Amino acid sequence: MIRRAALLAFAIAAPGCSSDGAPTGVDDPVVDEESIAEDDLALTPATGPLRFSRACRSGERVTIAAVGDVMPHEPLQRQAYARGWWTVFGGMTKWLDDAHVTYGNLESPTARGIAYTGALVADPGPVFDDWVYTDTPFNVHRGILGALRSAAFDILGAANNHALDRFSLGVDRTLDAMDAAGIAHVGAVRATRRGSFSTRVVRNGFDLRFVACTFSTNGIFDGADQVTHCYLERSRLLSTVRSLRADPDVDAVIVVPHWGAEYSDTPRLKEIDLAHEILEAGATAIIGSHPHVLQPWEKYVTRDGRETFIAYSLGNFVSRHYYLTLARRTSILLYLGLTRGSDGKTFVNGVRYMPIYTRYSGGNWNVTAIDEMGDEVGGYPDARRLATTMFGEWNVRYPGQPLDTTPECR
Repeated sequence: MIRRAALLAFAIAAPGCSSDGAPTGVDDPVVDEESIAEDDLALTPATGPLRFSRACRSGERVTIAAVGDVMPHEPLQRQAYARGWWTVFGGMTKWLDDAHVTYGNLESPTARGIAYTGALVADPGPVFDDWVYTDTPFNVHRGILGALRSAAFDILGAANNHALDRFSLGVDRTLDAMDAAGIAHVGAVRATRRGSFSTRVVRNGFDLRFVACTFSTNGIFDGADQVTHCYLERSRLLSTVRSLRADPDVDAVIVVPHWGAEYSDTPRLKEIDLAHEILEAGATAIIGSHPHVLQPWEKYVTRDGRETFIAYSLGNFVSRHYYLTLARRTSILLYLGLTRGSDGKTFVNGVRYMPIYTRYSGGNWNVTAIDEMGDEVGGYPDARRLATTMFGEWNVRYPGQPLDTTPECR
């Protein structure tokens, strides 16, 4: 089994995409806070496969897997504390572990002994007490980290709008817990010392650098400068990417921004513009989160001729929103393939995706992969259809199929 991997997962459709999947965007998309029926989604069918011109070039390869938001809502915490986090997402392990690196965005602190008021209290252990361990503002027992590590996650995003839900000390304790669990993190630093907002992951001989930012911390003042703001600190973000790009030891820069309008399947122009700036600065790929539904992907060719990749939103990997509609339950597991050629330069060789779905079965909420017939979601073939309408059948990988980001080269 290949070492653990990090990448993305997403799938719903976006209006106004070019043949390369480039979205036109909207300035102020309508956000539906209550219910989104399938017919309400403006799904524009994919017109063809997303392919990269150097797909079949020889060289050393690495594959990154990625998923969307890990959101420990109350029903999921109660289930996990009683029966284990494995009942929530353990069934996805074999598909996550196929890649060399696996990434996900953990949208919650794991801060022991801090109440939602900020008071320091005795830690209750793994129970949902609605005082230390809560729904929004989030805090989840650190046991989730060991479960994510066992499920093949190598690196977690820590820059998101819930990063400061337990304030500055909560960030410190969350990073301590991640370190103790043996899982890398990106996007936040401790208040007591300056750190890097980028994280190095070495797999299969590749030096990969992850960079993270968030659009917001939900109005909580970041007085210790522990997270990077995607827009207010745009220059710092771009400078970080440029510096990494200029380092001859770095093979690829993966940026994981937390951005976008919630419940909208279309990226706004501000996300599209920033994405293109990040790629022009030297990033190899972008994997976005926050909208809680899938947004489109795009192949973007930079001015210096590099073919780069954007997944604007992978939707939810683990969640239990109050209005758990089809769009919020459907996501993808993304596979991003990279090749290092004989000249030492690394490029995107291809992308694949596996449709996934959050279902309720046997008294448990769990994430499951969807097969060709949609059967694994227990009567919800619409989830499969939503994903394949948006991203097409050309790039899909169903359970049981081998992982190959360049199947056209066989």
